Amino acid sequence: MSEDTSASKEIGLRELRADLGSVVLEVGVRRDITYVMNRGRRIAAIVPLDIAERAEALLRNDPQQRAG
Repeated sequence: MSEDTSASKEIGLRELRADLGSVVLEVGVRRDITYVMNRGRRIAAIVPLDIAERAEALLRNDPQQRAG
């Protein structure tokens, strides 16, 4: 079993536009979660695929979690 070395970081929209390809590859390889920022607020996240799929399955099984 591999050790979880994931981390999170933040990136602004302007920087993301310039570096989208490398940000997505880094998320996949390093297993980082990258939060997309707009005017100092988190507005989205780029996450490894398996995490997104697990979250989607949880939401599908418990629709109450969609409200938020």
